[in-house]
Amino acid sequence: MRKVVQLNWAAPGDERFRIAQASDLEAFQGALEEVRNHSIVEDLTYQVDMYARPRSLGDPLLIQFLVGPHDRSSLLWHMDGYSFTAVDPRVGVWHEGIDFARFHGFSVAPPALTRIHLKTATDALTAYLLSGERTESLLWNELEAD
Repeated sequence: MRKVVQLNWAAPGDERFRIAQASDLEAFQGALEEVRNHSIVEDLTYQVDMYARPRSLGDPLLIQFLVGPHDRSSLLWHMDGYSFTAVDPRVGVWHEGIDFARFHGFSVAPPALTRIHLKTATDALTAYLLSGERTESLLWNELEAD
């Protein structure tokens, strides 16, 4: 694995972020399983923030993805000054967004940002960890700045 990463997630009311560090693929898969287990037990979808540690030139500032008790996800890739959302062209637009928890409250990922399955999102993250690059197997739509 070319990157050491830190994953943070939390729900409103948590006293602090839940944090997992991964320096190899086994630890990364274990961290994903931990988040998924929390999501199933608590019946919540979590927004997970992933950071490269240390961050190198060209690394995203932040990668955000959703982990929940369902198959849909969202994968956002934040660079310095611009962001992308991953789209799997085989996945159509869902009829509703995904409610998710984050440390400071709840939010909804709109249908246009949830055109990816969780397995595909985690495969894309694994590809990044192995290569240091964003996968070309997905479409990457640039998001408008806030």
